[in-house]
Amino acid sequence: MNNHLILENFLEVLASEKGLAINTRISYKNDILQFLVFLEKNKKKINEITSIDIEKFVLRFTKQGLEKSTISRKMSAISHFFIFLLEENMIKSNPINELDLPKQIKKLPKILSIDQVEKLIKSSHQDQSINGIRLNTMIEILYATGIRVSELVEMKLSATY
Repeated sequence: MNNHLILENFLEVLASEKGLAINTRISYKNDILQFLVFLEKNKKKINEITSIDIEKFVLRFTKQGLEKSTISRKMSAISHFFIFLLEENMIKSNPINELDLPKQIKKLPKILSIDQVEKLIKSSHQDQSINGIRLNTMIEILYATGIRVSELVEMKLSATY
């Protein structure tokens, strides 16, 4: 099977079985396409790849000065791709397991100051339309509970009873 068909099968699995977001799938596709081009230039087949090949691929991005988070995402894409290849019996072992993957630095979330929150709440009280009252309620819930915005928008109206 050619590499691009394998990639398309992999992307279908990411969408249907893993439920990855479309932007993640697009990023993974681009990262793996870069990797496949790298393999073609080095005349390597997927089942011939070693950890050294992967290190050479990643080293290019380090030399280009890419952010560690970008390199980490590329490694994650390749890692998922090799897991897929292993599950599909296209390779016998996963060469990425031989590497020490860089740990992604987790940044603390940015938060609003108390003054900023008070201004936000005060300004949301001024709009007395249905949408304004809804917005004010959402801001108050976020502030009072500390839940994530994604949790708030998923909240059902029946959850307030």
